[in-house]
Amino acid sequence: MNDFRALLSPLVLLWGLLAIDLQVLILFTAKGKLSSYPFFLGIANYEHVLQLSSGVSSMKTDEEKSTHTLKSGIAVLNAVRAFSLRANLSYGNPEEAWFSTVKLGEISARFLKDWPTALVHFRRALELNSSRPDPLFHVGEHYRVQGLMKSALKYLRRAATMPVPMSTSPYVQGLLYNCLIRVELVRVALSPTLRDLSQEDFELVNASLLEAQHHCPSILAQELRFFH
Repeated sequence: MNDFRALLSPLVLLWGLLAIDLQVLILFTAKGKLSSYPFFLGIANYEHVLQLSSGVSSMKTDEEKSTHTLKSGIAVLNAVRAFSLRANLSYGNPEEAWFSTVKLGEISARFLKDWPTALVHFRRALELNSSRPDPLFHVGEHYRVQGLMKSALKYLRRAATMPVPMSTSPYVQGLLYNCLIRVELVRVALSPTLRDLSQEDFELVNASLLEAQHHCPSILAQELRFFH
């Protein structure tokens, strides 16, 4: 994914970028709700990126890999463009703007390998809604991967203490609250480079371990197999 920009031909790239404008125009004409459709187009392209990523291992020839990289690159750029448009609209569902900003952070970190830009998006997401842990989780995960356990603990501690919103919003991910944050916090706490947990942190980690064992024992077991 790192080299997809170098492989994109100008003509293919132009077509990929213009296609999203055509989609927005069609949907806007049909429904008259411009604020939501860039968001849904962003979701569709992001899911396409994830689908393409899962098929990388099946690529055998250089031609297949090049074609795959082109498709992935276009999907990433289209997702960024759509989410950026939605994140910057001042009207419509605020949940869409917030979620778009979080996804921009994820794409920047995971696919574009641009952590400074990802951090800007995650901080913006916190400004939009300081009661949601998603950006805190991603920042904490990044610092854990980088081996910066104290920084990771700082963000994951805050994320783990946030209650699940009393909302039926489809953008409230129960798995994040009940499992992923908990597992990530336990991983950080078990790091040999992190010592002298406070009593409060120890209790939080212990509670997170119990919750992860209840909600996602298979994910917990998979993540903790490295510590055996």
